[in-house]
Amino acid sequence: MIDTGQDIAQHYLSGLHDYLTVPGEGALQTAYELGRRAIADGLGALDMLAIHQKCLTVVLHSVRTAEECARRVEQAGNFFSESLSPFEMGLRGFREANARLSRNLQELRVAETELLKQHNELLAGIH
Repeated sequence: MIDTGQDIAQHYLSGLHDYLTVPGEGALQTAYELGRRAIADGLGALDMLAIHQKCLTVVLHSVRTAEECARRVEQAGNFFSESLSPFEMGLRGFREANARLSRNLQELRVAETELLKQHNELLAGIH
């Protein structure tokens, strides 16, 4: 069985190479899907950074000029950013869900206080 991180790294390298060769939406879609797969497989953003750095080292190995190196690094940064988009979306969803839960908890506390007040009033009326 292939290690999940290694498998994603191989696909990342292939997608990065494609993007550096012919930049476009198709290659960026590949980056996005790799990010989604990484999340599903339990990898984090730092794992993706490590994969990106290793793959960038590979693609820069054959670069001959500083200008080409700078161009490839910038393009690779775009690919990497796109691969992190699913992580950002997941974080945003988590924050929104957490905010809703916090509001619901506050509403429950208010309702609990009101019920306790009514309970005490009923008990006082019985005695």
